[in-house]
Amino acid sequence: LGFSGEFLPLVVAVSRWFEKRRGLALGIVGAGSPVGAMVIAPLSGYMVQQFGWRGTFIILGSIVGLMVMGAAQLIKGTPEEKGLLPYGRNSAENPTSGTVSAPPLSSIGAASPLTFTLRQALRAKNFWVLTGAMFLGSFSTSVIFTHLVPHATDPGVGASLSQAATLLSLLAAGSLVGRIALGTLSDRLGARTGLAICFGLGATAMLWLPLAKELSWLRIFALAYGFASGGMFTMFPMLMGELFGLASMGSILGVSRASTALGFASGGPIAGWMFD
Repeated sequence: LGFSGEFLPLVVAVSRWFEKRRGLALGIVGAGSPVGAMVIAPLSGYMVQQFGWRGTFIILGSIVGLMVMGAAQLIKGTPEEKGLLPYGRNSAENPTSGTVSAPPLSSIGAASPLTFTLRQALRAKNFWVLTGAMFLGSFSTSVIFTHLVPHATDPGVGASLSQAATLLSLLAAGSLVGRIALGTLSDRLGARTGLAICFGLGATAMLWLPLAKELSWLRIFALAYGFASGGMFTMFPMLMGELFGLASMGSILGVSRASTALGFASGGPIAGWMFD
């Protein structure tokens, strides 16, 4: 429950603080996840040896609790709370997160400062197309994170368990680069183009995976797929904000990201059943 909701408030807050370079800002915030995976995984392994898994959970839980509650006292949901404007907005410009009524559904997706409610977003084709795309993306990512190591240790590849485990680190490293690089690129080309790059690269990597019979090829795959999946989770909230505005972004993203949770929950088990 906590993990499923922790990213949403950050995405909404960052989106409201940045109009210019929003993609880069979201990418940097999202980079915390793969950095944490690369740092905490080996650290927790050492801590388990020193304190046992119960002691490690208590220590890590205490650190996370203190950090999150401390950060929550410092974060302001909107720049207006501090008498500021979002970065990149001139005081003479119209706000993009106001309370103007939504346009007709036929004009959804056009660049405009209008804001959608959750009910209006649920009636929009774009909402369901993006939600379905994120389900498929998270489904595939779940399959990779669950089954890549067993695949690498199968006789077809023959990697040792320690060699195969490094693939998860490469996935995290690729995700780190993808979130920041594609976030920066989307500021120039738009979130639609950025998301198209992510899905195109991810699909190409998945099609190439059955041909990867050597560990070195799997390492290239892990970096490429990690790059694509990391960028995807940066582009998605950015494009949602562009299409539907920011005033109801929390509820709109929350409903849509339920498909992401469903994809992560179902991908690994269904792929395992297909393998068996």
